[in-house]
Amino acid sequence: MLTELRKNLSIRVGEERAVRRITAMTRAFPDATVTGYESLIEDMTCDEKDCHVLAAADHSLAQTLVTFNLKDFPESSTSSLNIDIKHPDVFLLDVFDLDPGRVAQVGYTALRSYKEYPQTPEDYAHMLQRSGLPQFAQQIYPALAALDEQD
Repeated sequence: MLTELRKNLSIRVGEERAVRRITAMTRAFPDATVTGYESLIEDMTCDEKDCHVLAAADHSLAQTLVTFNLKDFPESSTSSLNIDIKHPDVFLLDVFDLDPGRVAQVGYTALRSYKEYPQTPEDYAHMLQRSGLPQFAQQIYPALAALDEQD
């Protein structure tokens, strides 16, 4: 899956930025790498091209699979697996509700890390919105703006 992600990200943001993102992800979540799920793939009933994703989620301790492709994972394919399928916008709202200060700080750190593309909190919120996260963008913007005023 990381190979597929790298390929897709490379198309959108370039190879170097794709590698940086994946490296950051694997460092931040070292236990997120799942192996040993291959024998489960044939039993998955979701969209054929995503059976490996659902098999890995089922094999892991995951309770939620986060994807923009909700249609590829109908409830009938996940109900017996005890895995919730959530759109990233909904998932990030849930995370934000759990710890808004921490999520805002992580978002603000990300915003400030753009060296080639300096961004304001408003620019960052617009980027999130264009990326398919409109509700999360709306929720996090005031917190980002407040952090920017303190900076």
